[in-house]
This record gives sequence, structure tokens and C-alpha cells, in this order.
Amino acid sequence: MLSRQMATFKADGRVMQTAEGHVTTNEGVEAWREAASVLDTQWKLPALRWSETLALAAEAHCNDQGPSGGIGHQGTDGSSTVDRVKRYGGVG
Repeated sequence: MLSRQMATFKADGRVMQTAEGHVTTNEGVEAWREAASVLDTQWKLPALRWSETLALAAEAHCNDQGPSGGIGHQGTDGSSTVDRVKRYGGVG
């Protein structure tokens, strides 16, 4: 992905062309090269998998927070993320 993005930088190395227009960066293409270099040295992790348990816990939290405009990880009942995951059968 980073190499595809690097190819979209214009000759000045600071402006990246996107489907929506262009983005001017402070760091330029060198930051993308540095990020790609660091990522190439990292351990590869397996792809993420869908978790119905996490989805249910997240949906419940959204339904709890939404009406009150709440933000954060704690539910209005004082529950934590782990508490909500356990409610739906997760181990937490």
C-alpha cells in the first residue's frame, strides 16, 4: 500500500495525488519511504478475523453511549470493554 501511495507523489515530493484531488504533506515522500522501511523490518501478523462477540459488545456500547452523547470506553453502567465482551461469551 505504501509503495502505491509513494508512486502518487509529484516531482516535488510533497504533493500526493489522490482520487479526490491532492494532498500537500509537510513530510513528503521521504516519510513514506521511512515508514515502509521500518514496516519491512517488523514481524508479520496474521490478518484480522471478524469476531461476532466483539461486534455485539461494540454495538451494545454504541447503543449505550449514543443516546447520551457519551464518549470513552466506560459504559453508563460502569462496565469496561472486558465486561461487555464477557457478556457476549468472550473471555476478555
